[in-house]
Amino acid sequence: MMDRKVMLSTTDADGVWRQSLPATEASSTPHLLTFNASTGETAFMENVLFGDVYLCGGQSNMQFSMPAITNASDEIALADKYPLIRIFTVGQGTSSPTPIPDLQTVEQPWSVASAQTVAVGGGFGYFSAVCWIFGRELFDALGASVPIGLISNNWGGTPVESWTTPAALAACNVTVVDSALYNAMIHPYTVGPMALLGFTWYQGEANVDERPGDEGAARYACTFPGMISQWRRAFDAPAALFGF
Repeated sequence: MMDRKVMLSTTDADGVWRQSLPATEASSTPHLLTFNASTGETAFMENVLFGDVYLCGGQSNMQFSMPAITNASDEIALADKYPLIRIFTVGQGTSSPTPIPDLQTVEQPWSVASAQTVAVGGGFGYFSAVCWIFGRELFDALGASVPIGLISNNWGGTPVESWTTPAALAACNVTVVDSALYNAMIHPYTVGPMALLGFTWYQGEANVDERPGDEGAARYACTFPGMISQWRRAFDAPAALFGF
């Protein structure tokens, strides 16, 4: 139920249920979502906003967090002025050889942006500095009227192959497949799929060194565009923005 409007959904054979919400204009007006199960359980999501959601992925340059940036204290203090930005950090406690439907670890649940929530831990705590400043600049560019959701989903030192499906890698003649982080950290978002407007990506350094069977830049020129296309298909968003 959203704001007293009842919607019904049924779980599938795998125990997964989905609910498409009615198209709703971006707004700073908070909403209440109520979930009632046929078994009697009830759960709530409060202070929910409608706006644009972006997933920020990559390796350590994307993982690098707000407490360690230049002018950190000033940049962190600014976050108190952006309560319409919401942030979420995926945990790094898992990978999987096969796709799994749910995130296994969450470092930071959905939180209202503030000086306290954007700066936890050291240089590799949370929140992602690149992701935050991207979202903040975008929010300002949109006239400070469109709520922004930011998902920090990254792991230092990882190659693009870890974030790509076996099928996308096979199209680039990659025979040694490593899709462990896609399976555990990206695939759960595609089960719905989550409605994303776009992605921002900071990765590539881990693919610089030429390893046995690795053609370096020529290989990345295939695997990276292949990953972009595959993510758009998986999220059923062929026009999703992809910044890098």
